[in-house]
Amino acid sequence: ANQVTLYGFPVSQPTRSCKMLLHAGGVAFEDKFISIFTGEQKKPEYLAINPKGFVPAIKHGDFVLSEGAAILQYIAESFNLSSWYPTDVQTHARVNEWLHWVHTSIRQTSTVGIVRPVFMKQQFDEEAAMTAHTNAIQLLETQLGKTKFLVGDEPTIADLFVIPEIDQLVLFGKFDYSKSHPNIARWLNDFKQFEWYNNNIKEVVTVLQSAK
Repeated sequence: ANQVTLYGFPVSQPTRSCKMLLHAGGVAFEDKFISIFTGEQKKPEYLAINPKGFVPAIKHGDFVLSEGAAILQYIAESFNLSSWYPTDVQTHARVNEWLHWVHTSIRQTSTVGIVRPVFMKQQFDEEAAMTAHTNAIQLLETQLGKTKFLVGDEPTIADLFVIPEIDQLVLFGKFDYSKSHPNIARWLNDFKQFEWYNNNIKEVVTVLQSAK
């Protein structure tokens, strides 16, 4: 009765974050593909689940939730994934700080500023977009010079929420962190030890190739 269903699109950044947590945490779930290509997220069937018309959304029994960061918090708390969302008050707050930061920083510079125009084949000022992204990620570069992951020695939902906004620019061939941001490059490389991360990247690449 308490089946988890994730409604999402594989290239969607918060969909990826949620999917990685479910896989990493060993939570069984039904994976519902909502095609952004066909505008399925704006159709009545999906709007009945999430009236906002965005992915991802999650259904757990009768409970439905949208907003990627909120879903990550809910999954971690529902399934006692405390390593992913530590219960210590200050560590917990630090994770939350990164989750909030994404919306006004790299979400804007990466997804809105670069990936959407590239994906939609729209004209944009690429140089200005790259400069904005470079400025936004300085905070990450500095933090990852101090700690292995964003909040200490182990990955948390903060890392999972941030990483799609960073690695997608590598997948789109738009940004090479290894040349300019060694700490971010090291962090990206550290994720390759996780099978669920590598599988997630493969899924993104498959969908991108099918879209060409």
